[in-house]
Amino acid sequence: FFCTLPKPYVVYRITHNNNRLYYRFDEAGNPLFHISLTTLIRATNPKPEHLIKWIADMGYEESKKYMNERANYGSIMHILFGHLLKDGTYDFNKTEELCKKIAKENDYMLLESWIDDFNDDITGFMQFIIDHKVKPMAIEIVLVSKDLFGTAIDLVCKMTIEEKGFHGELYKSGDNKGKPKESKKERDITALINFKSGRKGFYEDNEIQ
Repeated sequence: FFCTLPKPYVVYRITHNNNRLYYRFDEAGNPLFHISLTTLIRATNPKPEHLIKWIADMGYEESKKYMNERANYGSIMHILFGHLLKDGTYDFNKTEELCKKIAKENDYMLLESWIDDFNDDITGFMQFIIDHKVKPMAIEIVLVSKDLFGTAIDLVCKMTIEEKGFHGELYKSGDNKGKPKESKKERDITALINFKSGRKGFYEDNEIQ
């Protein structure tokens, strides 16, 4: 956990049968419970047909093993991104050493073939940081909402985005002279960013989350 601002409150987590609940205490010392956003999505959003077909084609045990591997990959990738954001620099020659340390400390699976993929992911994330002038405010912070939902947010940051729109620019010549012209404009925002390690698309669950 890393945060440049005072932590607003302490959040605790309960995990049972792979379902999560978050809770915190109010000023009177009473617990306030919040359902995990990912648990809620899993319980209310039907399993996509393409995923059902993939499990059937691969087989239940083999698909379960693969998903566990990818979960471990994603967990290590999150920690590597956190190091990059906190340190502001990264040594690619130390990726394997750092991954082994992370895996040992957290009892994660680590495959040798992942090292190159981690370096690719870090390179891509570095480019994203540069392109959008990302300034981290909090990493891996757990927050809860008034609607009684809770979730871990991978990154809260200030960043610059480019928006298309009509920003007062006009056509200076041609048939459209004097008419509004669509242009691009940079805008600074505060963003909540969720890291995804998947390499095969962006799915409905990702969008809902």
